[in-house]
Amino acid sequence: MTDARLPAIGTISTMPSRMDSFAQVLDRVLPQLDRLYVFLDGFAEVPGLLIDSEKVCPVMVPAADTLFASNRFRVGQLLESEADIVCVDDDILYPADYVQAMRGHLNGLSRPAIVGVHGDIFIPPYLSYVRHRIKIHFSRALKRPAAVNALGTGTVVYRSSTLRFDPRSWQHPGLGDLSLAVEAAKANVPMICVERPARWLEAIDEGQADSLWTRAQRDESRHVALMRELVRLQVS
Repeated sequence: MTDARLPAIGTISTMPSRMDSFAQVLDRVLPQLDRLYVFLDGFAEVPGLLIDSEKVCPVMVPAADTLFASNRFRVGQLLESEADIVCVDDDILYPADYVQAMRGHLNGLSRPAIVGVHGDIFIPPYLSYVRHRIKIHFSRALKRPAAVNALGTGTVVYRSSTLRFDPRSWQHPGLGDLSLAVEAAKANVPMICVERPARWLEAIDEGQADSLWTRAQRDESRHVALMRELVRLQVS
């Protein structure tokens, strides 16, 4: 459960090739947040659109870094007090009521959980991360909440005390969705895909050449191994 008095802290990772879509996301989500941590991967300096906002906390990412989008989960080590963590992507358009609605979903649950809009339910024989799953896409309507195996980390909200971890310890830090789900499974924290109308969230772009999903379609071996570990944790 959440406390409405807690700050809403956003966190996002982005790269120079995503600046156009990132600017659109920033316009949508920043007014809804108390603070936004922006992890800048591949930037030589802080972009101008971030400099003048007192709400924005830019974090430069070293050139040799391999966390990619999972850098945003470093926010847990940067917070000084309890907060609701709102993870967003740099290629999704979020509605004006997004943060309030997601915190409402979290507050309505009887136990600590992670809520999200994009979810995966993995299905036997668990041999392919790409094919052996039921995907609940964030742009589609969902009439009632659904427990899922994993949530898309660009659509998750949770209380900072619910999970305490450092993504730099992950065996496969680039596999953020699965790695976060493993953390939740180890802590016995459910992942819930929330009900919503169609197109409540909309993609600015999908299937980019630099996306982690595109990489998974080329080589899913690590995804399959981690998916199978996740399923084992969730059924044990």
